[in-house]
Amino acid sequence: MPKAARRPRSGAHDRPLRPKATLPSQREFAVTQGVEKVELGSKADLPAATILAENSAERVLPPKKERLAARHESLLSKLSSLSNNAPHAPYAMSKSALRRYKRKVKEGLPLAGLEAALAEVGEEVEQEQELRAEQKAREGKIGESGEKGLSSKQRKKALEAEAKHVGAVLQDATFRANPFAAIRQHAANTLEKRDI
Repeated sequence: MPKAARRPRSGAHDRPLRPKATLPSQREFAVTQGVEKVELGSKADLPAATILAENSAERVLPPKKERLAARHESLLSKLSSLSNNAPHAPYAMSKSALRRYKRKVKEGLPLAGLEAALAEVGEEVEQEQELRAEQKAREGKIGESGEKGLSSKQRKKALEAEAKHVGAVLQDATFRANPFAAIRQHAANTLEKRDI
């Protein structure tokens, strides 16, 4: 069988991603400000010594040791300003040094502030004790409810005690003479006084 004729593949290829090489003078740069245009052959007639002198005159750098010393000094000045403002800043000290510093600060607290705090706490404790004493004095009076109700046995005992008490009240001479005056007097003696 005869071979089939080959088709040229030039139409199957895409366009190249990079354009064809251009001359340096024809290139476009992303930064357009401060771009120095280089003209090829503009200094061809000048001697090499003058060209080198121009290039070296433009770029005068101090020696490496001086640059390192300057960087070191600037770093030290930054650290000293940080340590003056905040000696416990985390970037100014290591973790262990920070821990030691905090411990030293805690140990060096002035005792005058502690004594004042103890005096305040003592006053608060005394006030609480006075309030508790007042509450205990008010516990047995009528008109103040307890936190929880009575159990069935307690309720029976209370009813028996009240029945005996009612019998004693009915036999009292002041109650027989004027019942309302006796009730008023009893209420004044036992009810909790409230500010209205």
